[in-house]
Amino acid sequence: MRIIQTCGSPSWGGLEMEAVKIADALQNRGHQVVLMCQPETQIAREAQAHSLEVVPLFRKDAQLLTSIRQLRQFLNKGEWDIIHAHLSHDLSTIVPALRWGRFSTPLILTRHMASGVSKRDPIHRWLYSRVNRILAISHFIRENVLRTCPVEASRVTTLWNGIELNKYPLERNHRADVRREFNIPQDRLVIGMVGRITPKKGHRELLKAARILINATDIPVHFLIVGGASFGEEAYEREVHALAKELSLDECLTFTGFREDVTHLMQAMDIFVFPSYKESFGVTLLEAMAMQLPVVASSTGAVPEIVVDRETGILIPPGDEDALAGGLLELLREPDLRQQMGIRGRLRVEQFFQFEGFLENLEVIYQQCMEDTLLNSGKSKTN
Repeated sequence: MRIIQTCGSPSWGGLEMEAVKIADALQNRGHQVVLMCQPETQIAREAQAHSLEVVPLFRKDAQLLTSIRQLRQFLNKGEWDIIHAHLSHDLSTIVPALRWGRFSTPLILTRHMASGVSKRDPIHRWLYSRVNRILAISHFIRENVLRTCPVEASRVTTLWNGIELNKYPLERNHRADVRREFNIPQDRLVIGMVGRITPKKGHRELLKAARILINATDIPVHFLIVGGASFGEEAYEREVHALAKELSLDECLTFTGFREDVTHLMQAMDIFVFPSYKESFGVTLLEAMAMQLPVVASSTGAVPEIVVDRETGILIPPGDEDALAGGLLELLREPDLRQQMGIRGRLRVEQFFQFEGFLENLEVIYQQCMEDTLLNSGKSKTN
């Protein structure tokens, strides 16, 4: 297939990383892929580093007409089988270019995040009427799309993200090394958290739960918090560090800051905690479960689609430090339960969340959209 992937975001984060990952994987499966993005952005550089063809057509909103005209000119140069957008804002460039040039190329949009904004006004109705299929990364996102966007249910499909299992070994060969790096005693049970230090991730609740937990048990425990603040949220990170000092957690808590070797650090963990308030998906949950870590997580957003309560982990209400402490304490006290949940978590990832399976399903959806377009084109000619 000849596939255009688009992501007009100027920033660099999970959504942008996923767009590059998918484009690269499709190219490795023999498809011709180009990635359209804004020029001189991190996503453009990352795509080029993966030997992807980059087409920097997207511009700032003030240059929208230029972007539309340039995309139309690009599409006129050759035939494409699929256009797959990873950002709903991209539709304001793609749809006018398709309509202006009268192109029948199927258009797919992946919705990675929930939105509280209703998009049922005339402009959005016009834009979304040209989208052949919307892919939601979770049932939670699918429900949000149907609630906020002018589309019928038949055009919205849930397609869970996946991870490459070969990157998550079951062996813990570096467990002791990681603990030495952070001066964590080898006999401690390590509770780990991975994620940006941002208000909705639940760091404050985890710290308060840590204090409750330490007061409630003599089991030697250490908390390993992996991640740093996003740009503009440094003040909140300082508040979190100040709370840790206020709660006298210095001796049993380590902040690693931003790290790229998350899988390496997970080898030192015994329990994974995910106290986020609302998650569109939660890839780090998949990573932890692939490493056979039992999970204590907030039952919010798409988390219950990933973690099966009392089977692969323990789900607790979001924002409840007492429930969080209780779930962690239960796992600390029951090593057999930790092991069983870890094993079942890995099996669940193997069954439902492998990246290879995600790609195969995506190719099927591409093919279906192409066939539907040809069928509808034939009907139009007949009529």
